[in-house]
Amino acid sequence: MFYSREDIVPVPVPHQTEPSDPHRRVIYIPSDDCREPGRSDKVNISEAVIVRDQLKRIYEEHRDDFSPQQTVGVIVPYRNQIAVIRREIETLGIPPLEQISIDTVERYQGSQRDVIIYSFTIQNPYQLDFLT
Repeated sequence: MFYSREDIVPVPVPHQTEPSDPHRRVIYIPSDDCREPGRSDKVNISEAVIVRDQLKRIYEEHRDDFSPQQTVGVIVPYRNQIAVIRREIETLGIPPLEQISIDTVERYQGSQRDVIIYSFTIQNPYQLDFLT
């Protein structure tokens, strides 16, 4: 919806057992609309679930050499989304995933990971102005 003028093709969410494609440098996974009256525009539960599922896949693919400080990190535009993603990760019961870095772009600068997940956390078109 927000990228209708762009030539971005969503990638189907891979099945939990399918390995990721190492030749793709960027993938875009669309989320469902999760707007609810009274809920902040600065959280997106649907995206948090996608992030959780992708983190689980990455952990399972790299279990033998997984490092919370090196393998994967998550960047979000709003601090509110950090708590939502953390709650989703806790449901997995995988302690190394609970140690990964999840932070805003400003606070993440200078850090690097093998894989970065960016949760746009957007629910309304006006939020794109903030991200640009």
